[in-house]
Amino acid sequence: MKHVWLCGASEKVSFEESNGWREECVERFENNSKYFRAWNPNDYYNYDERLHKSDTEIIRFCYNKVEQADVILVNLQSIRSSVGSLMEIAWAYLLRKPIIGFLEDDHIDIGGEILPLDLNKECHPWVIECCDRIETGNSAIEDALYYIETYYGGE
Repeated sequence: MKHVWLCGASEKVSFEESNGWREECVERFENNSKYFRAWNPNDYYNYDERLHKSDTEIIRFCYNKVEQADVILVNLQSIRSSVGSLMEIAWAYLLRKPIIGFLEDDHIDIGGEILPLDLNKECHPWVIECCDRIETGNSAIEDALYYIETYYGGE
């Protein structure tokens, strides 16, 4: 069985925002994939429950999970403010792990005016460069999961 590490903002967003998409991915892989299972970091550590004794413990745990994972799936929403996620992306890049990003909305609502998504404003250019592929739009998460299963699944 292969594993997908679910990377994305946790600290500066609500637990529901941090965990909802991750639970969806875990369930989809469990129910629909014969190749992958997803690891949700919130199952181990989160900002609502203090289960750890030091930040070093979290860093080492997350690094080991990134190292063990076959693919990294990154929710790019609020990624600029997520230091831990940025570190995970850098580790995965250095370990030559496939990094698949997704951003669910392809339009930004600014004062009632809908503008096309500018990925460079949402994500630092280096984050974009580290990703092997980025899916955007209303079906971004579904497209990312399909891509992982199709291109990285198999024996």
